[in-house]
Amino acid sequence: MITAAADGERSCATGTLTYVSLEPPLIATPLRPGSRTRRLAEASGEFSVSILSEAQAELAVNPVSDVQDCAAVFRCTVESADGPLLVGRVRDSVTTELAPLLRFRRRYRALGRELDVAAEADYQL
Repeated sequence: MITAAADGERSCATGTLTYVSLEPPLIATPLRPGSRTRRLAEASGEFSVSILSEAQAELAVNPVSDVQDCAAVFRCTVESADGPLLVGRVRDSVTTELAPLLRFRRRYRALGRELDVAAEADYQL
């Protein structure tokens, strides 16, 4: 869930998220230029991204702007709003032990069990 607020107005949208860089910590989400959420993010210079937990699938199709009990929350300042991507610099983040909600093959899914991968221990992300 991507949320933004400006001038007493709030909006939220569902979307995907990807990291852009670790230093500085940047993330990106595609938001249509001119959409209400993107307009508010650009006006205020900030937005947040809430990674829904697997128990929150209904919020993915019926979004609300005040999401609680997420798997993670990233509070960002707008770094770039050129083109279709809204890029944010992560200024604060909170993660929990809750499993994230996934979307794969046009369906929402739970994460599933953890897999042991030997090389993963050295991977910085």
